[in-house]
Amino acid sequence: MQSLPNASHARTTLPLWCTVLCLLILFGVKAQAQEKVVLSRGEATVMLEPYAPNILRVTLSLNKADATSAPGYGIVAHGSANGWSQESGKNGDVFKSSRMVVTVNPGGHWTPTGTSADIAKFFNGSTPGVGISFKTPDGKPILSMQGWQMSVPNHKDGNADILYDRRSSDAPFFKVGASFHSPKDEHYYGLGQNQEGYMDRRGHVVRCAHDYDAPAGQSVCVPFVVTNYGYGLMWDNPSRTTVAFGFNDSTRWTSDVGQRVSFFIIAGKTYDEIYEGYRLLTGSTPMLPKSAYGYIQCKQRYTSQKEVLDVAKGYRDRHLPADVMVVDWFYYTKMGQMDMDPASRDRGSMT
Repeated sequence: MQSLPNASHARTTLPLWCTVLCLLILFGVKAQAQEKVVLSRGEATVMLEPYAPNILRVTLSLNKADATSAPGYGIVAHGSANGWSQESGKNGDVFKSSRMVVTVNPGGHWTPTGTSADIAKFFNGSTPGVGISFKTPDGKPILSMQGWQMSVPNHKDGNADILYDRRSSDAPFFKVGASFHSPKDEHYYGLGQNQEGYMDRRGHVVRCAHDYDAPAGQSVCVPFVVTNYGYGLMWDNPSRTTVAFGFNDSTRWTSDVGQRVSFFIIAGKTYDEIYEGYRLLTGSTPMLPKSAYGYIQCKQRYTSQKEVLDVAKGYRDRHLPADVMVVDWFYYTKMGQMDMDPASRDRGSMT
């Protein structure tokens, strides 16, 4: 029978195995990323929150509580760090998944002191420099954030009047924004319903807000764009936002009011994959029943109920794919230009 090692041999080999195991952990194994990774860059707090291997949320603020708070309106997904790892070194903090490599550059921005610090604390240009790059695992650039801002609205910048809109229960108002490198061959599509006559946003400035009086017709903005560089960006701020695409090799998002910069990056090999990530964040929209996709008319066009019904009947007689006609709700109220007769409302020509 083979003898067991004596006690003195066990005492000499155990520390050696412990040492090897520690070395493997220290140099050969990357740490599993946490659900939320919080970093400091000078006075700023930076948070990275993965939602999927190809989706990451980034927030920055001079107030830590705002930087680490939950996303804004419309986000129904929950963070998930599955498949992400992190490591730190002299070149910054690196976060990796099978789809993205995200690097937060180390600090090094000049920080004012004394009276200058008091004056400049929340003014444009005083935020600590933070650079964040997004690449594919094989090194292909996706996006690079060059800088950000967080400033108190003031007369110097011409936006002090917005402070009059602040209620006593509101959080402090700041103007917030971020700028991203814009290669000359990058093109941008999206931002909802805008009717200026172009699809590619590059070289244009878009005021992202609901505007009934927009020059080319009613504008309804969705703060989400996709580009030919394999990503989509969703801006997480419900305030009026201005987006300037591709000026001086930079794209800049600026919101009139906010307590932080917050945005999502969705990497995708196809546009369908990017939109799939968008649906993960905001939820899927169920398809309406067939009867809801009929002919829609507006009250401003017609002078009588008979004219409305005759138009609907014409569509039916030509067997056009209009299973239902939807008439503006004003027709059914005394607030409108006319009242619909309930007895004839379902008169074969509309349902």
